[in-house]
Amino acid sequence: MKILVMIAAFFSIPMASSFAGPGSGHSHGPQKIAKCKAQECTQNEIKEAVLSSVIPSFISRKKLDQSWAKVEVKSMEKKAFKGNLEWVLQFHNSQEVDQKKNLFVFVSTNGFLTGINHTGK
Repeated sequence: MKILVMIAAFFSIPMASSFAGPGSGHSHGPQKIAKCKAQECTQNEIKEAVLSSVIPSFISRKKLDQSWAKVEVKSMEKKAFKGNLEWVLQFHNSQEVDQKKNLFVFVSTNGFLTGINHTGK
């Protein structure tokens, strides 16, 4: 019986990690997306990086529909998560189903993609 439990646990670990991360497109750690002139990225540097690399990357990997390519930033603000400030960019796509109309992209102030989802949490 212990062997069966161990086998089940062994095979569930890779499957559980496949659900981790934003939009099921999570890499093995934060990915640097913005090249910033200073230690802390500006709002424009973050916005440009998300529009030019993050959204197209998720579209090309079929994590987002092609309709997201033409969507503009609806809002952008800094929020604190576990004591760390991050940029949160919100996009709205009226062509998507209700629960996927909004997309939130989370980027650290030094330019690392930390998450992407449809909930904003």
